[in-house]
Amino acid sequence: MDPQEHTERSAFYLTMSRAFLPPQTPDAFEGVRHALADDLADYGRTLGYPIEDAAGFFGRAVASFDTQPGLLQLYSALFLQPPRLASLNASLHLDGAIMGRSADAIERAYARHGLARAEDFRDLPDHLSLQ
Repeated sequence: MDPQEHTERSAFYLTMSRAFLPPQTPDAFEGVRHALADDLADYGRTLGYPIEDAAGFFGRAVASFDTQPGLLQLYSALFLQPPRLASLNASLHLDGAIMGRSADAIERAYARHGLARAEDFRDLPDHLSLQ
């Protein structure tokens, strides 16, 4: 892989990881609402990922939210509040529980490779956005 493609892939996956975090600030909400879908579609085209239709669907859906609390409420209903429609934590899928054995294994793997969570990242080590 050439350095430019590596940079583009890194930017795409960083953008995707941030897409799975709750838009807790007004700036994050505006970014999700106005830029995220276009950014993902652009990276998809550059990298040859067939995501343009999905990015367009996402962009239209998220643009329908006029307020940050409305989008946070949907995020919570999908990912946080029981009954969750989808879990963003791998251990729930792999172990059937939050902070199961796989979360510990992921944390040990991070440490073994010298990786640490950013101080402002407040979620579990097996959260999709961190992985």
